[in-house]
Amino acid sequence: METMSSNRKAFLSFLVGLLIGGGGAWLWLDRASTASVATNTKDQSASVGDLDTAALSADGTVATGVAATGEAGVDVGDQSAGTTIVLKSVTLPQTGWVAIHEDNSGVPGNILGAQRLDAGTTNLGNVTLLRGTTAGGTYYAMLHADNGDGAFDPHVDLPMLGADGKPVMMVFKAN
Repeated sequence: METMSSNRKAFLSFLVGLLIGGGGAWLWLDRASTASVATNTKDQSASVGDLDTAALSADGTVATGVAATGEAGVDVGDQSAGTTIVLKSVTLPQTGWVAIHEDNSGVPGNILGAQRLDAGTTNLGNVTLLRGTTAGGTYYAMLHADNGDGAFDPHVDLPMLGADGKPVMMVFKAN
């Protein structure tokens, strides 16, 4: 009887260890996947999961960013709900990204997709989203500097800051 109890204890210990190890691995992989980027080499588009919104304050400013060394701007009108955002015009002082953020209580939240653009002005560009917008939702088209590796990572490709020290972005609605 004592052997059976010992076997049960060993089995339960194994099972608990397996659950804890599996849960830890799942959390680690889930966190890694939210920072991963799926790139399309043909048009240099990228989509990512979450942006760490802890860096965003209540007024929408970002604690850190990259100062835009020249004129930077983005023009996006209201859009039809879906998986593609049409950019009217984007002006970048350096190669960068237009990232589409969903609204998180009045500030930019998760990134739904990003498009890499060369320095200069681009008219009528598109951003393909990993997850589509919903009718009635508020979204932000925000400019991010490219760190030179050609892959979008919101932790190193930081928001471009305008002369006012705030991220260069435009708010729009999906209808």
